[in-house]
Amino acid sequence: MRASEFLAETIRKQGSKYVIYSKDGSKKLGTYTSRSKAEKRLKQIEYFKHMDEGWKDQMANAAMAAAITTGAAGAGMALKDVGKEVPAQEPTKQTVQVAPQQAKADLSKIEVPKKVDKPKPQASYKPLTDSPNEMVLAKTAQANGITGVELAAFMAQMAHESQNFKDMVEDNPNLKKYTKGPIARALGNKNKTDAERFIGRGYIQLTGRYK
Repeated sequence: MRASEFLAETIRKQGSKYVIYSKDGSKKLGTYTSRSKAEKRLKQIEYFKHMDEGWKDQMANAAMAAAITTGAAGAGMALKDVGKEVPAQEPTKQTVQVAPQQAKADLSKIEVPKKVDKPKPQASYKPLTDSPNEMVLAKTAQANGITGVELAAFMAQMAHESQNFKDMVEDNPNLKKYTKGPIARALGNKNKTDAERFIGRGYIQLTGRYK
């Protein structure tokens, strides 16, 4: 039921109750235990009735604004289509044509960033220990063209493998763990002879039959 139909409502007392009726008395709009509650409800009905009428005025004002901004034709469309969903229009595609000569000229103005070579790291090898083993290895490496960062990395690795050039034999003289057991099997050693024969020596110290 629309609020606009609630015109000139009245409150009637029926027994111990208060009933709100429409103007013609044909519609019962609510029953309440006290007159104050019935009056409160009646005020709410009146409020929504005016709200219902107010939206029509707002739509009429919107149509008048459309008439002013778009002309008579626009106003007619606005009044006719009030409350209807207007389908969205696809945006107009615009094509910009550029002459070939202009395109070439524009491409020629584009600056391509120059490739800048990153500076290579510079490092020089300095002896790590006073061991003769290190001196011999460094001279041999330099004689074969190993210098700079490559020489420094190479000597650091060799120092790690040989405990700073002090131990030139793998776990010397402990060969028991390379004779039998899980380590021996992993290295491929089958007996004590393999442990003695394939023990790691030198700077790299490759140990085991498999190596």
